[in-house]
Amino acid sequence: RFGAPGIQHGHNDVGEVILFVDNNPILVDVGVATYTADTFGPNRFKIWSMRSDWHSCPSPNSVLQHEGMEYGSKDCSCTQQDGIIRFSSDMANCYDRAAMCDRFKREIELNGNPGNNLVIRDTYSVTQRIAPDIEYFITPGNVKKHSETSLLIQSAETEIILEWSNNLKATIEEAEMPEESLRKYWKNGLRRIALSSEASAPVQGVYEMKFYRK
Repeated sequence: RFGAPGIQHGHNDVGEVILFVDNNPILVDVGVATYTADTFGPNRFKIWSMRSDWHSCPSPNSVLQHEGMEYGSKDCSCTQQDGIIRFSSDMANCYDRAAMCDRFKREIELNGNPGNNLVIRDTYSVTQRIAPDIEYFITPGNVKKHSETSLLIQSAETEIILEWSNNLKATIEEAEMPEESLRKYWKNGLRRIALSSEASAPVQGVYEMKFYRK
């Protein structure tokens, strides 16, 4: 999704991708636990499930998205041609000055037959490199290493490969989910995939991630 994170009941999730294959969840939104005073108070965006690092979103210079209507993405577009649906938007405005990001264009391509894959392409430019860039993906599937630049995600009987450009390194983390309401919904738990650049990565470049059937 693109736009602004300041909508009612919104999370900091601009650029998030949700993916189902064969009706099985591959990339998901965590959702929200039982409402508390913090849910609609000043601490709303400190709740882990509201933050952009627990959505399938990028973090240029390891900086999270900022809440507020003024922090929306710009130049949104959607096209369809030759069986390929393309969404794109510049997300640089979703981050405060700490990200030092003057461009972060996310392009999402859904390729139909014969491609049958989903491609996420992030073209970025930061004025200074102060920390790694991180691409986050949230999945309820079981995740294991497939190669140096790919992971296997298994959700029920569906097996999907996540493949990325070789300038990223993967780590996998289990979500703690202290909220009983979320544990009941995500009975198999949730895993966060983090694809991180080098701390000295170039100040301009492209990250590309592809999801396709094994």
